[in-house]
Amino acid sequence: DDDDDYDDDDDEDSPFIWLHRDAALGSRGPSKGGGTQLGSSDIWIIPENDAISALKSGFLCQEDTMVFSGVCIWEKGDDLGQVGGGLREQVDVMKSFEIVNPMDDDHDVMELVWDILSEKQDVLVKETFDDNIKATMEAWSVCMMDKVTSQAAVENDGKLIAREGLSDAALRAWLGANLLGDPLGTYVEVRNDQRQELSEQ
Repeated sequence: DDDDDYDDDDDEDSPFIWLHRDAALGSRGPSKGGGTQLGSSDIWIIPENDAISALKSGFLCQEDTMVFSGVCIWEKGDDLGQVGGGLREQVDVMKSFEIVNPMDDDHDVMELVWDILSEKQDVLVKETFDDNIKATMEAWSVCMMDKVTSQAAVENDGKLIAREGLSDAALRAWLGANLLGDPLGTYVEVRNDQRQELSEQ
């Protein structure tokens, strides 16, 4: 019993979030070390000790496992926003995030995203920063495969390029400053005509 309590304490103190996509392991349920299914997805969140045990035993493969450090939390409360704050406020009210269909007619989008990130991302340091961003962008493009570019977007291609350049630079600076403690000298050059186009959007 003391050992079990010690293991639980280890999981609570761990700075990492462990995910896996092994359906056989997940079918065991949380009480038997399989983790807890995330919604209706084929992904499970699993305590660190259970994940390590499954990896050591060979039951869980490394390519079916992801480890994250850090988590974003959106404050929730009855008096916050229109729907009580939280991520739902960001999605339904503020439209800050886009809902991605996990499946399309030809692809299991979640599987493709998992494969890209597990194969191409590495521990985030300055030397891997650019490659990690490229992998993230590639994963996001997979999620957008079923989106049709509108004629208006094509016609306003110059405006889109200016806006995307600015947003990409802002993303790079934010990630560098908040995850590495260094904005990495990120800057973006905006021409006068682009500045006017951006101000009109």
